[in-house]
Amino acid sequence: MGDQINVFLDDLSALFWRLSQFPIAFQLLLWIASAGFTGLIFLFLFKKIFFRNSTEKTITLWWISFVLTGIPIVFAVILDARAELQKEEDQLLSSNIVPVVEVAKDSLYSTAVSFDNIQIGDLGAPVVKTIWAKPGIEVFQLNFQNPNAFVVLAIADLKTFSIELDTAVTKKELTSQFAKRFQCEIAVNGEAGTTPGDDCPLGQWTGNYVVKGAALKMEDSDKRPFMYFSKEGKGFYSTDRDIVKALTGDMYNAIWGRFDLILNGVEAIDTRDHSQEKPYPRTVIGIDQTGTKVFMLVADGRKPQHSRGLTMKECAAVLLPYGCYNAMACDQGGSSCMYVEKFGIVNRPADGGERRVYTHFGLRRN
Repeated sequence: MGDQINVFLDDLSALFWRLSQFPIAFQLLLWIASAGFTGLIFLFLFKKIFFRNSTEKTITLWWISFVLTGIPIVFAVILDARAELQKEEDQLLSSNIVPVVEVAKDSLYSTAVSFDNIQIGDLGAPVVKTIWAKPGIEVFQLNFQNPNAFVVLAIADLKTFSIELDTAVTKKELTSQFAKRFQCEIAVNGEAGTTPGDDCPLGQWTGNYVVKGAALKMEDSDKRPFMYFSKEGKGFYSTDRDIVKALTGDMYNAIWGRFDLILNGVEAIDTRDHSQEKPYPRTVIGIDQTGTKVFMLVADGRKPQHSRGLTMKECAAVLLPYGCYNAMACDQGGSSCMYVEKFGIVNRPADGGERRVYTHFGLRRN
């Protein structure tokens, strides 16, 4: 019972925090509508108990007074929440997430691509800055302006790294905690389930999950893609429409996603992804045509002064010039998070901090 209450409170807190980001007029209208609906139920169920001898006019006046008295309280709560959001936005504008490092320009992925003639939706061309580069990996920021969008993209050579997945798929954990436990140089979130609650079910958001040859979940459906890797570290991709219920020899590690993004080097967004046209915080994992390079993209969102987020089409437009051949969306929104060993969290999660999730995808140097 205690766990259920905690999950309910977590979900309620997340709901109210998201509502606080809507326009004030909308929130007040929502309050009046909710109070009015509650009033109808109240009158229907309790009229004979609490207002047995009252006239309809008296009851109506009592309820209008309740609604009007509540408006200043609700208004104060909204202003307080929005003041916290504004404070956070001001802090975001006054500081960098991580410093930009100077690295040799030869053999770096970022210098091989120019966005000068590439249009990313209505975002235009980004400013690309490398924040981390070592043999076999590069992590860089893409900053768009007017509107603002902030993206962190990592490209790694799978000959240099081992895939790390967590066997504790029934327990949520922060991405940073997972990465530190498995000594990952870099990690991103996988799946959080149906709600932000720590004990929420996976529901429809489940699929195939294999860790070091052990099949922990073989729950594929025609809605869930998955990426899998051989023992030698070569990557393969299974589309969301394919249904695979049997373990194969190449499935040494496997992690499911939510929807297709890129298939065989071409944008291939599943029409069933109802968030695809909305600027949103995103997490994407992909591989190149040879299966020897892995791509990890995290886009911030819900913070207009920092980043409004990316649509799925914009995610594909960012990844395709770098040679991403197959890619899938992972859990998104408040779950989107990237950890780099040198810096910690290198994006700004939508909820103001990391969210616990069931699965993670990490790389540990060989």
